[in-house]
Amino acid sequence: MDRGIAPLDRVTPVTTRLYILTCRNFYREVSAWAADRQLADVIVEPFEAACLRPTADLEGLRRAVEERLHAGDRVALVGGRCLAPLAPPPPNLGGNGGRAPLADGEHTLLCTAASCAELVGGRQLAEAHAAAGAFVTTPGWLADWTAIVGRERLDRPAVQELLGRDVRSIVLFDTGVYEESERHLAAFADFCGLAADRVPVGLDLLYQRLEGLLLRFRLAAQREQAVADSAQASRQSADYAMLFDLISALAGITTEAEVVEKIFEVFALLCAPSRMVYVPVINGVAGDPRSRPAYLGVSDAARNRLANLRTSHATSESGKGFALRIGRRNQVVAALEVEGFAYPHLQADYLNLALNIAPVLALAITNARHFQKLNELNTNLARSNAELAQFAAVISNGLNAPLHTIANRLELLAARHGAGLPADAAALLAQATQEAGAMQRMIEDLLTYCRVDAAGRPFELTDCEAVARQAIGNLADLIRATAAAVTFDPLPAVMGDAAQLVLLFQHLIAHALRPNAETPPAVHIRAELQVGEVAPATGQAEISWLFAVRDNGPAIPADQIAALFDMYGRPEGAAPAGGMGLAICKKIVERHGGRIWAESAPGQGNTFYFTLPAA
Repeated sequence: MDRGIAPLDRVTPVTTRLYILTCRNFYREVSAWAADRQLADVIVEPFEAACLRPTADLEGLRRAVEERLHAGDRVALVGGRCLAPLAPPPPNLGGNGGRAPLADGEHTLLCTAASCAELVGGRQLAEAHAAAGAFVTTPGWLADWTAIVGRERLDRPAVQELLGRDVRSIVLFDTGVYEESERHLAAFADFCGLAADRVPVGLDLLYQRLEGLLLRFRLAAQREQAVADSAQASRQSADYAMLFDLISALAGITTEAEVVEKIFEVFALLCAPSRMVYVPVINGVAGDPRSRPAYLGVSDAARNRLANLRTSHATSESGKGFALRIGRRNQVVAALEVEGFAYPHLQADYLNLALNIAPVLALAITNARHFQKLNELNTNLARSNAELAQFAAVISNGLNAPLHTIANRLELLAARHGAGLPADAAALLAQATQEAGAMQRMIEDLLTYCRVDAAGRPFELTDCEAVARQAIGNLADLIRATAAAVTFDPLPAVMGDAAQLVLLFQHLIAHALRPNAETPPAVHIRAELQVGEVAPATGQAEISWLFAVRDNGPAIPADQIAALFDMYGRPEGAAPAGGMGLAICKKIVERHGGRIWAESAPGQGNTFYFTLPAA
């Protein structure tokens, strides 16, 4: 049966407000948290980001904090390392330049990290990407990057210098609050000439930090009321210190097993129970329970009873403790039962504290599960890439060399004895030679396909006219053999991998060069600038180049166009450029942030279109 004990966020009188002053780059995330929690005494206000600015810009923030403190409110600051000058210095470093530290931990709280990305994604994940040569950023910063670059009057070389010479890619820790984040990421990466990647970190870690701020605010308000009651002051102070330690400890935990151990440790210090049971709940299904002491075990009936707890709390089955439902947003993530207290008369106080830390526990559990999923995805991706590289090596070393030998032997056999062979034997020999050549091309195409991402070079400004000339030169023998005419209009320069762009043009041209055609092949390449719609949020339009490679060949059947760019989807009668040429084209275009498609009509030939972001 439920006990009528309200958690702290309902019994604390709203006499003091908490102003959360957050960097504008995190304003959407923090506002979403406050709206989700429906907090009447919490006000979220943005301050201008200090990215690439001197620390003197924080003086305006200091004045805003002092004004709110003077009005009797408390203040929490949320931001990245730009807030470091406002924090108390380490004891061994002495003073703070003659200025008192703004974040005193009592009336002014601080939620910051060594980097903005670490604030939402965690230190371990942020440092791992940084060590891999990435500049890790957040959605809010990317949404304003053009204004930041313009305000500081930075050009591309200056931005690249600020990012560092070792940076090879831009990685977005995506919290999911900006629908246009992927477009912002692509635009900034294109401006810098770097690769781009997106890691969906969500909001759980930041929410956990914000819950910590809120809990410290609530407990500080409670402590002020408790001071009047000296008989309880000392015991509550110990509880507050313990809860502060809990917040600090949970913020860095990345596995659910560690979270459970920390929960057991906290309740052991809080109320010295004789027994604790933890049951994880994932998608409404109870997982394997854990207990302390471990030797007591947990029955299936007890596990199911806790997993199906429908209220925020209930009296334990023995009547000597309570069961706590741990969840957020109406989703249960776990249940905890604690009983056999050393001081049974304080059970109501223990429950009150448990109800207040339940949201923090839920965030910690959810964050640990998400972090585990990210680790599994990263591990699987690394394993897949390693297997792909190994597969490519096996093909190269194990198949290509013997096949090359077979092809040479067939050519030698034809040269020495072809004239004396019967007609049927000569035809078989010619067919074997042709099939060996086709197999060699397929192996080369497969290796190329596997290496588009793994062996791609950093993007640089590339002249597409030079790319087209080189591709035509590479196909000179085939162009002469088919009496083809390949022409192109003036073409732009784009940011890209020059070698891969040559391969892209080469495959698209070769697709049209069909031997023994009734009419000599004719291929024409052109490009035009495309300006997309202006996004209301940024006031900017997406600008890209639309390339068209048109030929005069027979129309591709409509039911085959969709499969053209699949690895094994090329239709019968494709050009001799290889069985995977268009699949390679698709992979190259997508790596460059564009898309590719084909259009065809009887008597009008075929046109292959692809887009590349404008430089």
